[in-house]
Parts: sequence; C-alpha cells; structure tokens
Amino acid sequence: MKKIKKKIAICAALALVFAGCGNELTVEQEYIEGQTETAESGTEIIGTEQEISAEWEEEAAKAARVCESWFDFEYEAELPYADGATVEALKAAYDKIDFHGTFEVGNTEVYEDYKEKYRKLVNEEVPFWNKAGSETFYLSEYGVFAQYPEAEYLYYFFDVDGDSAPELGIFKNAGFSCCIFDYDAEEDRFYLWHELGSTWDRIGGTRKVFWERLGAYYLYRFCLLDEKGEIEIESFFFSYNISETERLNIIEIPEYMDGSSQMKLTDEMKSQGIFTTNSGNWYFRVSDEDFEELENRYMEAFEEAGKQREEVTYTYEELFGAEQ
Repeated sequence: MKKIKKKIAICAALALVFAGCGNELTVEQEYIEGQTETAESGTEIIGTEQEISAEWEEEAAKAARVCESWFDFEYEAELPYADGATVEALKAAYDKIDFHGTFEVGNTEVYEDYKEKYRKLVNEEVPFWNKAGSETFYLSEYGVFAQYPEAEYLYYFFDVDGDSAPELGIFKNAGFSCCIFDYDAEEDRFYLWHELGSTWDRIGGTRKVFWERLGAYYLYRFCLLDEKGEIEIESFFFSYNISETERLNIIEIPEYMDGSSQMKLTDEMKSQGIFTTNSGNWYFRVSDEDFEELENRYMEAFEEAGKQREEVTYTYEELFGAEQ
C-alpha cells in the first residue's frame, strides 16, 4: 500500500497516544509486506511530517474508533455500524470501480518479434532494468528468481499495460510472486513494469490486479494500475467471524492516488468510522447484506478473470518453443 512505509514513522507518536485495538495477524503482515512500495518507486511525500501528523491528529479526534492498523479490529465486536447515508456513499464510491478486466491482445502483428525478444530475457542473454531504472539485472540475479533458480516457471503473454504491445509475466503456480516485464522497442531495453508482491496477487486483466484470500478471514483487494505499472486506484474490504453468530464486515474507502474522486467524508460520517494511524485511512463497518453485495460483485469479476487468464498463460515450450 502506498502509505504504510512512508507514514509509519510519522505516526509513531499517534500510535502512543491512541492505543491499538488488537493483535497483528500473520496473513495481514504478509499483505503489508507484499504491497508496501519501496523507496525505489519514487512516490512523493507531500507535506512535512509535522503537517501530516497534525492533520491525522485532527482526523483521529473525529473517529468513532482509532486503531494503529486495519488488522487490529479482530476483537472489536462493539465497533459501530455505518448509517444508511454513509453506506450509500460507500456504495456510490465502489460503483465507480470496475472490477471486471479484459486481457487485451493488442497488436498481434508484433507478437513473434516480441516473443523472440522476451526469449532472450528469459534465457538470460540480456538484462532488464529495475523499476526505478537505476540498475540492471539478469533474471537469476533478481529477487525471487535468485531464490528459486531451479523453478519451473509459467508465463503470461498479453498487453498488460494497454499500449498495444505485449508484456511478459513470469511466475510459478504457487508460492511465488509474479514479475511483469515490458520491452521498450525504441530503446531496445527491458524494464520491470510491475511486481506482484504477494503470492496471493492475481493479474485481473489489462492494468488490473486482485488480491483475494479466503478462510477464517475473507480479504479482498483490487488495484487499477496506470500505464507505468503504478497503483492508480486501490480498494480493500474484509470480513471475519467475531463469534459463531456474528461477523465483522469492514470496507475501506477507495484510494485514488492522485487525490481525485475520493469519497468526501462529513464529520458525521467520520463519527461512525475507524481511523488507522499507520496509513491515515478510513474504514466503516457494514451489515452482512451490504458486504455480500460488494463481495459478490468482486468475486464474479475475480472468477471471470481466472478463466480469461488461462488463455494467456503458457509454459516455456508453448510460448517460445522447445529449445532454451
């Protein structure tokens, strides 16, 4: 998530003032570690630490509950429900987000040329530039590829960024994040376009990413990426059992990284919400019915993406031929 690393130091004082609401969970730790942007991303920090801290203190004072992070809600059976007007505003905000993705083909006339280029990348005949464009690596020197040198990889091959030319995704079936590479024909260079930081991330189509995990906890994240592979819109909601008869359903306000089209919160809405001091985000508790409405829309798109994704997934031999 874009804010966690940037703001955690800023919010240390707030965390001391406002006690956390529960214990951290391993699965959510994985989420944060997987989705946190690094300093390489170049994300700009807006405002000074003092300005941000003061702003968050003011926001926290308006909230029904203040927690350090979203995974501190586990034992909070007494969290208030959002009222009807707030729920309708949340629904309107999520109605602007299209979970459904398409795996765009792009210009198929360049496919054979691009396959030959990407074959060289996979066979380590050429390096690629990292996300920041500051350093080059051969595949076996980088991250997960260095950790699993003997792995049998699978490949996505379609127009991931929407520029009409195909990108290449490299991943394992399980236990492995996916790296998506872009070939710049003008520069004759390869770039790491986007790295799915968690094994639970799934490509949802051109510029779309899902993160879904089911079990005792039902966790749903969706991102729309821009043409450079940076997060443009992010949404997140989750649900789990408080007891045998009651579930806690939480929806986060969608984040637009340029600050536009966000749900405008009134002080009345904030008085029903949960404010988190490590990210400055707002969350609201909703009924089972309202949560399931959003959950069903998400899962319909997630399952459809899974079917389409199979059509652009290849073994090495299927994509490049038998010789390595």
